[in-house]
Amino acid sequence: GQKRRVQPQRPAGESADAPRPVEALLPGGELVMTDTAHCFGVDKVYPLTARHGDDRLGDLLGLPTETAAAFCQDERLAELDFRDFVFLDTETTGLAGAGTLAFMVGAAFFERTQSGDEVLVARQYFLRDHGDEPGLLDLLDELLAEKQGLVTFNGRSFDLPLLDGRYVMNRRVSDLLERPHIDLLPPARRLWRARLGSCALSALEPNLLGVHRTEEDVPGWLIPSLYHNYLRSGDAGELLRVFYHNRLDLLSMVTLAARTVRHFARQESEAPALDLVSLGRWQMALGREAEAE
Repeated sequence: GQKRRVQPQRPAGESADAPRPVEALLPGGELVMTDTAHCFGVDKVYPLTARHGDDRLGDLLGLPTETAAAFCQDERLAELDFRDFVFLDTETTGLAGAGTLAFMVGAAFFERTQSGDEVLVARQYFLRDHGDEPGLLDLLDELLAEKQGLVTFNGRSFDLPLLDGRYVMNRRVSDLLERPHIDLLPPARRLWRARLGSCALSALEPNLLGVHRTEEDVPGWLIPSLYHNYLRSGDAGELLRVFYHNRLDLLSMVTLAARTVRHFARQESEAPALDLVSLGRWQMALGREAEAE
């Protein structure tokens, strides 16, 4: 559909200590007018050589999707390239229920720039209020139309059913649940729970990926209340921490996907012994006796 960019401006006469709207706090962010509503969006672009923890963001592109097809047991994945995927992560107003909204949807994807360079784009759509939701769904549809597969962390149980429900509530049709999908949480548990215990992304980052978040971050349990505070006050200052949190989730999913594929394919040169035992057990469970041995 038709859309236009709306340049954010401070209303004439507004005092400097007035509530700070999100569009004034995030350089490069913009309001987009779709056919149905406004939605705020912001992109952060990374070169493939950029490091996130111990890995480069572009490492995933050299790896075979056939490996993901094997451990997800979905042959459709083998027909794709990792450039065909969107990494999705949501921040929500609560944990469950028909009234739960995804007030932020983060989407990372590989893209070629006009100059011919490949980059990773971390794009975040944000609801300034509940009325922006149709606009968010418009923009998400537009992005997903260009891609085929999805990568999430616990998305099969949480993010995708929640988003699908929001489509239903807006009387729209979604194919999110039918798309080829790599949910990284089950493989992470198979491969690293024996050694690390917790396989929450917050545990995998420092213990596996070499990612250490700064004080800008916010714990996940606090995020819904920060959004509710923003809706009451109109001040988006504390939400900058939520944008940071969501963006790092996206980047960690990219490098975790590369780690998972490499480890399953036995391309990790110095994997700890306990991780190899876990891999062998997983291969056996998949009926891959030769690989397990």
